[in-house]
Order: sequence, then structure tokens, then C-alpha cells
Amino acid sequence: MAKLTVGQMLWYVPNAFPHVAPGYITVQSVGRKWATVSGVDIKDWRLDIGSLRFDAPFRNPGWVYETREQWEVGDGLRLYWSTIRVAMRGDPKEGVSIDAIYQAASLLGIELPARSDTGETK
Repeated sequence: MAKLTVGQMLWYVPNAFPHVAPGYITVQSVGRKWATVSGVDIKDWRLDIGSLRFDAPFRNPGWVYETREQWEVGDGLRLYWSTIRVAMRGDPKEGVSIDAIYQAASLLGIELPARSDTGETK
């Protein structure tokens, strides 16, 4: 963890994700152990400068990362993948075509069986 500075922007993912969108929070002050941060529906929360964990002993209000990119390549990727996986359970959504499914599979690197009408392999 790099040293926090006043005015630095950090990426915050609320515990209520995906119902509450992630966003940037701003470091308001920095002490020896704690920083105070505000933004995304939070004001003057204490953040441990070593672990980037909130001072919230009874619940976890969310996670903080140095950058949005840091979150997206790790926890964010897994979280969004899981969200898609859960949404895909059951029957196809209304209006979804086979072509759309093949296109989505291709984008996600998922191999589907060849379509018998074209002989293509995906």
C-alpha cells in the first residue's frame, strides 16, 4: 500500500453491490493509523491506512482499493462474472436469440457446440 495523501482518490465498492454502485472516495485527512474519507454516500469514515479497511467493528461497509483498475482485474472481475452466472440460471430471457448467445459466448471465450445449420465451430 502506497502512502495515502489528502485529496487522493480511492475506489470504493459498497457491501450492497450491485444494488449500490461503486465509486470514488476522497482522502480528507491522514494520521499515523487512520485516514478520513468521504464520497459515495459516506462522509468522514475512518479507514485504516495499512489495510484499507473501515473502522466498522460490527459490519463491513465495503472494500477500498487504490485504483479502480486494481479492483477490476481481481475482485471485480470475479464479482461481475458471478453476477452474470447467477443471472443466466433458468430459461433464456425474453427476446434472446441463438445468435446473441453465440455472440456472447464468443466474447466471453466460451466454446459452444457447432451449429448444425452452418457447420461452423465456435
